Amino acid sequence: MDLTEPISKTPYNYYGITLNNSRVLRFVGKQAPSILRLQLMGWGMSEIERLIRSMNSFLKNQDVVFELLDDLQYLLFVSTSSFTGNFHYGIE
Repeated sequence: MDLTEPISKTPYNYYGITLNNSRVLRFVGKQAPSILRLQLMGWGMSEIERLIRSMNSFLKNQDVVFELLDDLQYLLFVSTSSFTGNFHYGIE
């Protein structure tokens, strides 16, 4: 299925404003399960929601990695400074 080709030659209508096909980006989602089809009133499953969920998961994991690296950097700094004796943080 070529997403650049319009579904029909009829231009898109957005609140009474005719839009050119080059200004519309279609997302073709998965078909909803039979339980949800009535709730969605014929619409498919949202691809944007799926994208946002995966992006949030990625960003949360990235934040955790940065926090761990920051803690490791602090621990390495404290351990090397206690070795040299140049700094004193009250940690015995």
